[in-house]
Amino acid sequence: MTSPLEAVILDVGHGNCTVLRDGPNCAVIDAPKDESGYEGRALYGELARSKVTHIEHIVVSHSDADHMAGVCELISDQRFTFGTLWFNPDGMKNTREFQDLRRQARLAHDEKRIRVPLAINTGTSDALSFGRVGIDVLHPDIEWAGSGPANYRGASGRLTTNTMSIVLRVSLAGLPAVLLMADIDSLAVDRMISLGVDISAPVLVFPHHGGKCGGDEFEFAKLLMQQVQPRQVVFSISDGGRFSNPNPQIMAGVRTGAPDAHISCTRLSKHCHLADSDVSSDHLSDRSKAARINGRRCAGSISVRYADTGLIVDPDPSAHRAFITNTLAHPICLPQAVVPQPRSG
Repeated sequence: MTSPLEAVILDVGHGNCTVLRDGPNCAVIDAPKDESGYEGRALYGELARSKVTHIEHIVVSHSDADHMAGVCELISDQRFTFGTLWFNPDGMKNTREFQDLRRQARLAHDEKRIRVPLAINTGTSDALSFGRVGIDVLHPDIEWAGSGPANYRGASGRLTTNTMSIVLRVSLAGLPAVLLMADIDSLAVDRMISLGVDISAPVLVFPHHGGKCGGDEFEFAKLLMQQVQPRQVVFSISDGGRFSNPNPQIMAGVRTGAPDAHISCTRLSKHCHLADSDVSSDHLSDRSKAARINGRRCAGSISVRYADTGLIVDPDPSAHRAFITNTLAHPICLPQAVVPQPRSG
């Protein structure tokens, strides 16, 4: 029997966390803080379900808490052994979470439990792939990584923490599969395009959870879709709190730039369904059905699995589309949905 080969985009609410797996070999891309209750345990539930005990790579895309605040707990967990922790310096970010990450990384390295090269950019791509999982670093390039986030405004603009997010394209057995874009903004997209970087991929985890991009949201999303040409677009979002993603202008740009792409959110957006109304879970993957969280999931955790016939996405896009069409009050992802027109001028 062939070992499972897959990328699992975990439902972690407002945050990002993806597990890449080739049989027992594993990498974790981003890990938000593990909150109280089962729904914050998505990563640990996935590692337990997959019987993972060794994590070859942990990649922290950037220093925002909703991407890295859970890494401290992970690298201090004695149930796992580790290969390499990858993250870039960020002198602009002095949050308690980022301080904790740096301190815990030092301690784990001193205990010889993990390697910490403290540099990840387009020049380090060859070091991240393992087994049948290919991991290419598409951004930041060496020139920009040499600066890191900065408070001055250069010729291209100000390089913020989000601008410098690490962008990864994951391949499974040589097939491009998933593009992970963390929180990149329009400046970073323009940079990759100007350098001729191929960012095409069948599945895109949309940057910044479908929130503001530092420019015109509609044009940003439209251009990104034209460059990536995805078959499926994933928004990793929460179903409550202060965020209200995906931004309707972002959604309009996605639908314009990639009209045939299937769109899925991990949780139900405030824009799409009544805030206090739960929904059926029949369409969800077994991973999401097993998680004891509320009934506010849209697609839940999403896996992209390699098979001899190509890539298989779970939950099945057709079942998910039927759920959206038949259940949600006013889904903004469907072609016939009414969303605000893009701003002019």
